[in-house]
Amino acid sequence: MASDAALDLSGRDRLIVQLIARFKQASSRQVHELLFPNVTYTPADRALKRLTDRRYLTRIERRTVGGSRGGSGQYVYGLGRRGFYLHYDGRFILPRTVNYHALTVLDTFIVLRRLELAGRLRVGGLSVEDEAWVKVGGDDLRPDMYADMMLADGRHMKVNFEIDMATEGQKAIRDKLQRYWRIYYDADHAAWQGEWPRLVWVAVDEERAKELRWLIAQMPEEARRWQRVRVLETLPDLFGA
Repeated sequence: MASDAALDLSGRDRLIVQLIARFKQASSRQVHELLFPNVTYTPADRALKRLTDRRYLTRIERRTVGGSRGGSGQYVYGLGRRGFYLHYDGRFILPRTVNYHALTVLDTFIVLRRLELAGRLRVGGLSVEDEAWVKVGGDDLRPDMYADMMLADGRHMKVNFEIDMATEGQKAIRDKLQRYWRIYYDADHAAWQGEWPRLVWVAVDEERAKELRWLIAQMPEEARRWQRVRVLETLPDLFGA
């Protein structure tokens, strides 16, 4: 049944559904930038309406507001019933609330895409959420996104991204930091072909970034060396932009 549904979609409509299946939710602005570049919003809006009418997507009846959360007047879309069963098995639950964490994960990917288009880097591989999760020894490592990149100056860079919306307390962040530190000392690192990735925290705002830097500063010097904290606006400076 899923294959029949897939054949029922045009190429770009299929890409829209795949994007939202991978990142869970997307705003109309994000869909427009990634899949309808250099044109007006009209084709993207028509495609989103068409996919919503056909139950591949569902429009969450709440507009996002300001900043990295998509801009005022932007609707957010999740998978509808047909879109869900195109990609997943199990019970379908209609998304009813905006998932700002998922939108910020997608915005982080959009930053990398902009840098790629500008010739600053090339993304060789990308994993999102459970695709990026690994188990090393007795520890589960669950970054929000993992990217394998080649920078314009020839440097190879692997990065685990933690998207922090300031919803976790300091104890939870310290536990996560200790988990990364323990896995860093594992002798194998086979999950990353022997090369330990950098860890980049993308904070929701500068106040949270300051708190994360303070927590990281309490780690051993070697742990501080491979961690960075940024907000979305300053993320590009890590990649030579």
